[in-house]
Amino acid sequence: MDKIVFHKLWAALSGGSRRQKLRLSKQTSIHGRMGFVHTAIDPVGSALIEGELWKAKSSVRIERGANVRVVGTDGVFVRVEPIA
Repeated sequence: MDKIVFHKLWAALSGGSRRQKLRLSKQTSIHGRMGFVHTAIDPVGSALIEGELWKAKSSVRIERGANVRVVGTDGVFVRVEPIA
């Protein structure tokens, strides 16, 4: 009984589902933002967008350090394209 109460209390205090909704809203509002590649994307890697590290996908290989623009989202990934 105490274990169940603790888990419910922890979920309420930590904002479990609220935090997930916030994360999803950030994904949709990140469209068009710019950043740079943290680890090479081929086709998956990571990018630093506005100070946050994101899992990233691209249809082309993008080397580490290249500037990118967010063109969409795909689940937990941001889709990026290189900025020429």
